[in-house]
Formats: sequence, C-alpha cells, structure tokens
Amino acid sequence: MYRLQYWALSLLVFPVLTLFGNLLVCVSVYIERTLHTITNYFIVSLAVADIMVAILVMPLAVYVEVCDSHDLHQLQRAALVAVLSRDIRQNRLSQRSRPVVS
Repeated sequence: MYRLQYWALSLLVFPVLTLFGNLLVCVSVYIERTLHTITNYFIVSLAVADIMVAILVMPLAVYVEVCDSHDLHQLQRAALVAVLSRDIRQNRLSQRSRPVVS
C-alpha cells in the first residue's frame, strides 16, 4: 500500500508550465517569418527536447513523489540510459559522415 503525499501534486504545475512555454516558443518561430534563422531552429530543437521531458519524464517523477514509491526509479534510469546511448550513437554516426573541416 502506498502512502499518498498530496502536497506533491503541486509539482504537476512544472510539467504543465514547461509544456506551455516550450509550445509557445515552437509556435512563435513557426508563425513569425523573421524568426526563421539557424539560431532559432536550434532553440526550437531544445524546446522540443524540453517538451519530451515534460511529457515523458516529469509525470513519472511526480507519480513517484505522490505515491512515495521507488519502484519507478529503475524504470527511469533504464529509459535515461537508452536515450543517452541512442544520442551518443547518433552523434558518433553524424561525426563520421560529416567530418569537421578547419
């Protein structure tokens, strides 16, 4: 039986605000033609990564806090390792296909 900690439900504000703010960034760059620059595309890619964190990771963390359960910590660690290993693999592949020329 889990011991519920209702104060931790206030943590749901953070994923919602994160999602809302980053969606505003993506929509503003999409709509405003003058914001179509390489720098802003980089910012949009960071906003998309934050959106994925707000959707996939933050709700699980809130669940762990509310239910006072540590069973999901192993699941979160496994997901983090999978994402990081994919990212490292993709970076190495892109470096091989497009070497840096100075």
